[in-house]
Amino acid sequence: MGTKSTKSAKKANREISEYMKKEYQQKPKKIVLLGPKNSGKSTIFKQIKSIYSDDWDDVGIREKYKESIESNLIEGIKILIEQSKIHGFEFTSQRISSVNKIIELELNRKLTKEIRELISDLWKNEQTIQKIYSLKSNYSLNESISYILDNTDRITKFDYIPTKEDIIRSKTKSTSTIDALIKMRSTDYLISDIGGEKGEIRKWINCF
Repeated sequence: MGTKSTKSAKKANREISEYMKKEYQQKPKKIVLLGPKNSGKSTIFKQIKSIYSDDWDDVGIREKYKESIESNLIEGIKILIEQSKIHGFEFTSQRISSVNKIIELELNRKLTKEIRELISDLWKNEQTIQKIYSLKSNYSLNESISYILDNTDRITKFDYIPTKEDIIRSKTKSTSTIDALIKMRSTDYLISDIGGEKGEIRKWINCF
C-alpha cells in the first residue's frame, strides 16, 4: 500500500516537474538593464532592439522619436553656450545676437529655418563652441551631441523622419520601464530598460 502511494507521489512530482520545465522553456528569458542616470543602458537597449527587432522598420514608430531628437539638438547647443560662459570664453561679436536667441529657446520649440541656421552656424563656425566641446569631459553632455549637431540641417527639415542611427544616438530620459520582446538564436527574451532617475531606483526590485 505504502509502495503504491510512493510510486503515485513520484509520478505526480515528475509530471509537475516536467510541466514546470516546459512552462519555463516557453516563457521568454528576462534581461533587466539597470544603471544610474547617464550610464548608457538606454543606448544598449536601443542597439539591441535595432538588431533583433523590426519595430523601427515602421516609419510611424520612428517618427515618434522626432520631438526628443529635436529637443536633444536645442539642449546640446544650449549646454555648450552655457558652459562657454561658465568657463569665461567669449563669443565673436557677430554671433552674440545668435547666442542670445538660442539661450531663450524652449526645448520643445519648433525648429524654424532661422533657428536651424543659427544652430548650424554656431556649431560649424564658432571657435568658442568647438573649444568648449573639446572640454566635454569636464561637464555633463550627451555623448552623441556632435552627431546630432553635425546633422542639424537634416534633422530640422520639415519632412524629417528619424533613422535608426538617429534614435540610437538620441538621449531619452528613462522615467519608467520600457520593454522589448526579441528573439535570439530561437530563444525569446524580454529586455527591460529600467528608469535610472532617483525616484525610479526603488522600483528595480519589482523586476525580479
